[in-house]
Formats: sequence, C-alpha cells, structure tokens
Amino acid sequence: MERKTLLVESLKLRPELIKMRRHIHAYPELGFQEVKTAKLISNTLKKLGLAIQEKVAKTGVVGLLRGNQKGKTVAIRADMDALPIQEQNRKKYRSKIPGLMHACGHDGKMAIALGVASLLSRIRNELKGNVKFIFQPDEEGSGGARAMIAEGVLQNPKVNCMFCVDLDPLLNTGKIGMRDGVTTANIDGFEISVIGKGGHGARLDRAIDVVMVTARVIEALHYIIPRQQHPCIPVAISIGEIHGGTASNVVPVRVTLKGTIRTFDNETRRNVLTKIKSTVACICRTYRAQYQIQHISSYPALKNDTELNDIIANIGAQLLGPKNVYSYKYPFLEGDDVSFFFQQVPGVLFSIGVGNRKKGIVYPFHSPLFDIDEDALPIGVAVLTGCVLKYLNSN
Repeated sequence: MERKTLLVESLKLRPELIKMRRHIHAYPELGFQEVKTAKLISNTLKKLGLAIQEKVAKTGVVGLLRGNQKGKTVAIRADMDALPIQEQNRKKYRSKIPGLMHACGHDGKMAIALGVASLLSRIRNELKGNVKFIFQPDEEGSGGARAMIAEGVLQNPKVNCMFCVDLDPLLNTGKIGMRDGVTTANIDGFEISVIGKGGHGARLDRAIDVVMVTARVIEALHYIIPRQQHPCIPVAISIGEIHGGTASNVVPVRVTLKGTIRTFDNETRRNVLTKIKSTVACICRTYRAQYQIQHISSYPALKNDTELNDIIANIGAQLLGPKNVYSYKYPFLEGDDVSFFFQQVPGVLFSIGVGNRKKGIVYPFHSPLFDIDEDALPIGVAVLTGCVLKYLNSN
C-alpha cells in the first residue's frame, strides 16, 4: 500500500473509528473488568478474519493477522482500561457509568488499533509476515502487561518488535511526537502508616496525635527533592491518598498515606526510597509514634528502540510532512507498563497529537474534562499502518 493511499484509506475509516471510539468511551471498565470492551474487540477482529485469543490475562484479547508471505511478526499494543474518575464533559458520548471514565485516551488507542487491523486485513495476500494485535487490560493498575507476558502473548509466533501509540492532548492534531531512548519513568508506589495512641481531642497529652505526625511526614517528604536530591536529576514524589480518623473530636490510632516515586535510573530510585524510609523513621521517633512502610514496585522506565524510532520519523515525515514530526526534548515522569514488553522485545512508544484549542480540547491526561480531537484517529491509523509495513518489508 503506497504512502498516499494510506492516508486516503484511513480517512475513509473516519466515521467507523469515531463510532467505535465513542461507544467504548461511553461504557468504560476498570482494569481486569473489561469484559464488554473485550467482547466488542473480539467480535470486530473476528469479522476481519483474524485468529483470536480471548481471556488472556483475564480480559485481554489477542488477534493474529497472518500474511501470505513468510516474515517477521510485529505486535501492536492498545490498553483497554478506564479510570475511577467522574467525567465532567457534557458531550453526547460521555461516560454512562458513574464514577468511571476513559481519561487517558485508551478508547482512542483501541479504535486506532482496530483501524489498522481493518486496513491490513485487506492486503493480507501481500503481507510479508504477521501482525499481532494485543489488547491489554489494566495498564492503570498493577500492570496487565506482565500478566500477558506470563501467559505467552509474545510467543506463537514469536514477536520481533512492538509499536505502541499514545494520544497527546498537549500536541496539536496533525502532528506526531517521538523520543529516542529513555522516554518514561520508573514508577514505584509506597504506603506509609503512622501509628500512635488514640484519645480525646481535648486531652492530646494522653494521646499520640498521628494526624499531626503524618502532616510532618508529608511536609518532610516534599523536602527530599529540593533539599536532598541533585537538582539536575529529575525525581517526583507525589501523595495521592490520605486515610484516617472517624470523628472530629477523636484522635485516631492510625493514619495511612499512599503515593508514588518517579525516577529515570535505578541508583536514584534506590537512593530516594532509602531517604523516604529514614525520613519517616526520624519523624516518628521524634513524636513517639510507630510506623510501617510498604514499597510497591510498579513500572520500569521505558526505553524506545532507535531503529524503530527512525521508522516512525520516516513514515511521519512522508505522511504528514517533516514539520509535523515533533521530537520531545525531555523524557516524561509519567509511566506506562508497555515498558515490560519492551524489556522482552524491541519496541517504541510514540504519540499522536489529539489537542485542538478551537474545539476546547486542551485538558491533560486524567482530567475529568479530558477529551480528544477525533480527527486525529485516521492519522493514527495511517502512521501506525505505515510503520508496520515499513518494518515488515525491510526485514
């Protein structure tokens, strides 16, 4: 399929891509609960004539498109899960499930992957090699990628490389974003419980006020970055949950907080974890409180493959023009569990711009007002299809 034809044929898919994306958006499901989403994907792939594996890592779906000519196998990964966020958009296709929302573009990524499957299925007689479509559960949670790898998703046939698309609301529609090398961060979770002595709010002398101690801990944790860490080494410590107390006049026995640490190298990762533990120990000892710390290792840093990155730059320039291929200057402190796949096979994560100020599409990932410019969907299909064909025809 010629480059110009790719864009033309992708644009023909626009109505179907939008319809698919909006349906998925309206019915979001959390990680490892994507039952209806998985059924929709599976049925769509079956109609295209792909071999299907269902219930991979509970709710994952894998579709295999075998070309008529021997060659390597490329994988395309799209994540399926939504977030526990109440959507504030008023669009007709807004989430119909209270408290759940596709606020990270997974709905658009699934639509794009299905569009690629549609285009490639038409030319399977000319296809040199195979394309494996991996629809992965639970990217936002404990890491569905690991579960899929453990169930052999990269085998039979063996995957030689992987392309993964992201949707960037801060990049305008019509552009793609890419970065060579380290692109996203190590993500580590932590849970800290401060344990004291409960009592009456009027007699703090007879209690150990864990709310106050926890406030000191939070303040001190936020001082680690500017005061104990080299200013040129990116690190982020964030606290997203605090739980404790049952009444305004009761000093609780325990307060628990949860947060994340984001780093780019393992030495910094170890150092920050050590500093967190020593900081908590020092403060709790000062105020006679006890503590418990649980470290939850999450996602490793993601490193893009140079050869695959060059393919994206080449295809992007041909389809969209060199000025619309944007190179990210810095890596991102966000994480993505596709990094587990990239530890097994060469891979690349690149972005399709979905921002559009005129349409009011300016809100970042995980915002209750997050949305995408749907005109970007056929662009994603064209670029991703072009990358697959370029790789298979070059090897």
